[in-house]
Amino acid sequence: MKELSLIIDQAVDALQAITPQSLMPDLICTSESRLQEVEIHRWVDAFLSTLPAKPSGEQDQVDHSIQMQLIADRLNKQTDILNHELSRIKTLRTTLGLGRLDPLIEAARGIVRPLYALSASLQD
Repeated sequence: MKELSLIIDQAVDALQAITPQSLMPDLICTSESRLQEVEIHRWVDAFLSTLPAKPSGEQDQVDHSIQMQLIADRLNKQTDILNHELSRIKTLRTTLGLGRLDPLIEAARGIVRPLYALSASLQD
């Protein structure tokens, strides 16, 4: 979970760098590149490979389910922060009519969606 947390934090930092005061093409491009470089599917797959297999015993399954729920909760909390920053950028884009932010928004969505999908899969 540690590596995935670092990836989320880096994505949050990339979005937080974009403010009304810092809307320079170079900074937007840098943040966009940072987000596009995140190989989120590779990180999700690596994370999934570290999870324990679902046990066969009934009590063990309950314990496993509780453990997966706790992991999903932590992941959701972190992803919510990233999603909040994404919403802020989308509001900035709408308010200022800056279509130049669209690729940045798409790159962030490309990270947020798989993270929420991962969280949902842990809760099944």
